[in-house]
Amino acid sequence: MTIATGEIALASDVNAAIAAVEEREIHIPLLYASGPATSYAESHTQLTGNALDAAAEYMRGSFKVPNYFTTLVGARLTFVARTTGTFDYTFTTHWGAVGENFLNDSDSITADGKAIVDNVVNSIDISLAFTGIVANDSVNVCFTLDVLTTTTSVIIGYISLWYK
Repeated sequence: MTIATGEIALASDVNAAIAAVEEREIHIPLLYASGPATSYAESHTQLTGNALDAAAEYMRGSFKVPNYFTTLVGARLTFVARTTGTFDYTFTTHWGAVGENFLNDSDSITADGKAIVDNVVNSIDISLAFTGIVANDSVNVCFTLDVLTTTTSVIIGYISLWYK
């Protein structure tokens, strides 16, 4: 949609025109930690979050997909490791609009042997876990540490979501 200079337009038309061309970004913290996860914050890690240090521990968070959302551009989970090594994980999402069954729509991605370096800010692409979300959906996310193969813990920070 094009809105000419001096033309009177509905707010919804203006918002749609902006959303069609402008990439936006939001950051979602994962606030709930399972088990004995330890709150961990040190200036040298450049990240404040919760440390998952045992198999099957997880972090959860929720967010509402912005009203201007039309297309997912990308999604990444940011984290730091306490020691260099590898780990296995599963990232799961459930979503729905008001009045929908929250369990009808879900995605999950998993990876084994993810290599990480001590005190380096890392991120993983989690875009495939959001393939069906639409504007105004409520989304629940869960990062599960399946196995610590050669690292002792992973400090989970936040999700970044880019969209148009």
